[in-house]
Amino acid sequence: MNAMDYRASHMAPEKGAAYHVASRSGYRALVWEWEKERLSHVLGLFPAGRSLRVLDFACGTGRIAEFLEGAGHNVTGVDVSESMLAVARKRLARTEIIHDDITRHDGLGERRFDLITAFRFMLNAQQSLREEAIAVLARHLADDGYLVFNNHLQSGSIPQRALAAWSVLLRKTPGPGLSMRETRRLVEGAGLKIVDVYHWGIVPTSRDRVPTPAGLLTRFEGWVSRIAMFRSLARHTIVVCARSA
Repeated sequence: MNAMDYRASHMAPEKGAAYHVASRSGYRALVWEWEKERLSHVLGLFPAGRSLRVLDFACGTGRIAEFLEGAGHNVTGVDVSESMLAVARKRLARTEIIHDDITRHDGLGERRFDLITAFRFMLNAQQSLREEAIAVLARHLADDGYLVFNNHLQSGSIPQRALAAWSVLLRKTPGPGLSMRETRRLVEGAGLKIVDVYHWGIVPTSRDRVPTPAGLLTRFEGWVSRIAMFRSLARHTIVVCARSA
């Protein structure tokens, strides 16, 4: 692993506990409420009552897996970080947890999953790792299944454009970002297609603080996300993919 390899970013022994606390506070807690609503919508794409085979890739401390197992599905979580999985084991009741890097050694064999999730990964990973990961996930996707991943820094969004302009003024290297064009290219390169995209996050804000009453912000974001002309300006996207015809 080199210094730029995202695989190494969560390996510290204390990383799991610190990440778990940070992900449950401030603005990120509001985003999580939105993500749960969108995941519920994706679950509604399947026949009612069907117990799904779910793979939560880069499952971390188990946030997504906990929600999905709570909805009654058979979940497998896989991650390279033992400190993250240590937290996940304490909060997950039924999820199968696998400590593995399936981009290097795919211990899942020939298993196929109805739903595959990969949250807070595609943006953070370097391009080569994104391509390796989505290729593996596409191989494990059932013919009628869905791959769902998020991009929490959509580069065309109002907040990211503002940060990019600020970086130019300060002569700093702009932060990470992933555009919808790059997302489509990534998905299509794995033999998949995008069937839906959810958008949220027009209002510029920090990840730790909410600049206005939370209820007001949530209502505004829900309203503006229904207007097509504003969707490309949203910071957060959730991408739903299926196999190409």
